[in-house]
This record gives sequence, C-alpha cells and structure tokens, in this order.
Amino acid sequence: ENTGAFTSAVTLVGGLKEVLKYFHATGLQNIFQRNWKMAFATREAAKAMGFGLLVEDDAHVSAACTSVLVEGSYPGKIRDRYSMTVSGGQDDLKGKIVRIGHMGYLDAWDVFNQLMAVCRVAEKDFKQKVNLAAGIEAYWSVIESTKDYTPADLKS
Repeated sequence: ENTGAFTSAVTLVGGLKEVLKYFHATGLQNIFQRNWKMAFATREAAKAMGFGLLVEDDAHVSAACTSVLVEGSYPGKIRDRYSMTVSGGQDDLKGKIVRIGHMGYLDAWDVFNQLMAVCRVAEKDFKQKVNLAAGIEAYWSVIESTKDYTPADLKS
C-alpha cells in the first residue's frame, strides 16, 4: 500500500541531472560546435587514411556519426579487442560500413580511439593498407582549428 509498482530509475535521473549541468555550463552552441567539428575531423581522417564515406557530400553530414566504408565485420572485433562499442551496417549495409559516433558525452580522444580501432582491424584482420599518419594529421588539424564546422543553416 502507498508504494509504486516499480523502483524509480535513480541512476538515470542522477545521470540526467549531471548532463544538464554540463549542458548549462558549456552552452548548447558550444556543444553543437564541438559535435560538428568532431564529425568533420572524423570524415577528413577517414578519407586521408584511405577509407571511403557512405555520405560523400558534406552538405548531408550527420553530427551524430560517420559511416565509413569497410569490407567485413568490424564491431565484434573492436568490442572484443579494444572494449569499444561501434556499430556496423544493417540490412544491405551489413559488413560494408562501420559507424563512428561523435555526439554525446565524449570528446575528441574518444572519437580518435574509435578511428584507431577501425584502422587496426582494417590492417590486422583485413590486410587493408591504411595511411595512418595522414589520418592522424587530418584529424588533429580539424580538431585544433578555430573554424566552426556547424552548417550555416543550423547556427543561431
């Protein structure tokens, strides 16, 4: 009597409180700007490393993730070997892409580590030549730049 049917998700509410504090302290525009910068850094690095991109046109890029064209299944290998979660393709894209996330509670090093894991699997498991040095340079050049990569129509 006088009890709920379930236990409240206290950890989720606590987590939400912390994220909202972070949003408030950082500012939404700064968060959006960071996400777009990581999106373009990921794209430039992937291209420099020799990977293709599912979405080639910069006008149609997502701030959430970048789909890198690959041959073979990467997510399981990356999870087992590097304890990271990346997503692969679904349906017709299964075994053809790996999705690198760059939005949310992560930073440039988190995204960089995902790229490095994709490179290692490409080289080690699929014997693909990867231009690692060019990718690293391309990635950090974008991250360290002062340019705002947010699409003009999304700026407030």
